[in-house]
This record gives sequence, structure tokens and C-alpha cells, in this order.
Amino acid sequence: MNRLLKLFLTTGIATSVALSLSGCDNKEQNAAEAKVEKTTNVIADSAIPASLDNRTTDEILSNAIALQAQAAKLNHAWRPTADFISRATQLITDGDTEKARATALRAELSATASINQAKSEQTAWQDRFPK
Repeated sequence: MNRLLKLFLTTGIATSVALSLSGCDNKEQNAAEAKVEKTTNVIADSAIPASLDNRTTDEILSNAIALQAQAAKLNHAWRPTADFISRATQLITDGDTEKARATALRAELSATASINQAKSEQTAWQDRFPK
């Protein structure tokens, strides 16, 4: 699971930086979006085996939204999580259930990672100062 979280964080951060750069042309943006799409599928396929996760896409998305709200209360909500939630919602509306489920799972993993980071940062900052 740590390997997947590392893959997710690395790809998510790189994609966020690529998309947030001003002056990005459509070609670069499309390449970044394709990378997000590919990573979403990899994470969704290998993070939680379907046989172990019997939740519906709506349940996964609802959980991601709740986790994102919890992260926001900790002042540590990640912008990509909100983007994944928005995209999953749109995909559900469009009827693309397979991509919606993968994106909802990515949102859920992202929100969980942001909460974990917030909790670790509550004490980790003390280690950054000389004693």
C-alpha cells in the first residue's frame, strides 16, 4: 500500500504543478490530463481489489466528500481532491460509471492522504528545529 500511496502522491503533485503553471499550452495540459487518467486507472485497479470493495460509486464518492470535509477542518484539504470529486460527479452524470468509480477512489485516497499528512504535521514540525 505504501508503494501505491507514493505513486499517487508523486503523480498527483507533479500533475498539480504541471496544470497550475501559467502559460501552459493545450498540448501540455492534455498530456498532464492523460497522465492523471492513466494513474487513476492504475490506482483504482490495484488499490482495492473489487472483491473486497463492494461499495457503490456513490458510496465511495460520499466517503471521499466526507474525508475532504474532515481534511478541511484540519486546514489541510488538497485542491486535487476537490478536482477528483468534481470530475467523478461529472462522470456519474455523464453515465461513465467505470471512470467515475476510478476517479472517486482516487478522491478517497487523496483525501485520506491529506488527513494523514495533517496528523503527522501536528508533531513533525517540532523535529525541524534544532534542539
